[in-house]
Amino acid sequence: MRKLKLQGRERTVVIVGMVAVLAIVLLQLGRGPWRKYRQSEANLVAARRRLEEVQDLRRFIAGQRKEQEAFNKLLRERGGRFDLYTYISGILNEKGLRERGASLETERISPSPDMALVEMGLQGVSLEELVDVLHAIYAGESLVALYKLDRLTAAQDQKGLNCTMTFISPRG
Repeated sequence: MRKLKLQGRERTVVIVGMVAVLAIVLLQLGRGPWRKYRQSEANLVAARRRLEEVQDLRRFIAGQRKEQEAFNKLLRERGGRFDLYTYISGILNEKGLRERGASLETERISPSPDMALVEMGLQGVSLEELVDVLHAIYAGESLVALYKLDRLTAAQDQKGLNCTMTFISPRG
């Protein structure tokens, strides 16, 4: 076999060509794993983000469950015989407002069949008396809330307030 003799310039061109071919081959071989590495990084970032979202959702749901458990506990402690009309009527009697024209009426239209509504009307009450009544309603853990305040105006004799408000509570 005969040996090929290359001159200096030819040898340089062949070496540069081989280096170029080798670089292209290595570049092509490295591209796939590099692309997979970058994709894995992106997947890891997305997975961490999803994990944080799920953990936030878990904490939110746990908080909601605690609130629901507290609500159910109050409902059990209140007893099944609770009547919103009787409860508010008792407070008005205790505060001496029933004799002064306070009115109570059970609302027939409720936002839910599981909820009871009672409309309370007060005439000529002082702000202090109104606050006392509201405090007494909310002081007990009877799950009563103000549903709407229909009217709050000065009394015609300018000695107090007239108000009409509706309270709501889960049925017992």
